[in-house]
Amino acid sequence: MIVRALPLALVLFLGVSAGPGLAQDDVPTSDDIVSALLPVDLDGRSRIGARSIDGLFDPQGRGVKVIDGTEVPYIDLRVAFEFDSDVLSNDALLVLERLAVAFNAPELASSKFRIVGHTDARGSDAYNDDLSQRRAASVVQHLTRNLGVQADRLDVSFRGKREPLPDIDAEDERNRRVEIQNIGTHHGG
Repeated sequence: MIVRALPLALVLFLGVSAGPGLAQDDVPTSDDIVSALLPVDLDGRSRIGARSIDGLFDPQGRGVKVIDGTEVPYIDLRVAFEFDSDVLSNDALLVLERLAVAFNAPELASSKFRIVGHTDARGSDAYNDDLSQRRAASVVQHLTRNLGVQADRLDVSFRGKREPLPDIDAEDERNRRVEIQNIGTHHGG
């Protein structure tokens, strides 16, 4: 029997750590992240649990987006880096801690994820490709070295400034993000 996993996406916004820190209540819980990443069937219902997906967006930054022609659930998280750097800010640590707990939850423990780095449009293509790759790698490194996520469950990719978010200026800081895609079942040990 061939089982086809639908790709799932989670978008992490990478901001500059210049403003006030994130309040703990501004960061979704690990349960919220798990709920947002549960695989869906062809009718948009979670295969695990009873979460339904209504509409394309809600005020919490959850909804459905299209990836490779498939509608998938997503959740937006803010993961801050030091300016012009791949060094995680203190605010990022809480977000990544909750993400790691979600990745290791029973409902997602058999999933494999691709970490895709993005930047805003400031700077050259080569510079932004390098920065987005280093930021995605920094997320993977922290998840694996400090938070117990298996390295063979995570792949790193990057897009630089080539895929800005729709309906905002390409130089807007919200384009500095790491997208997490659930790319199917993990077959490692």
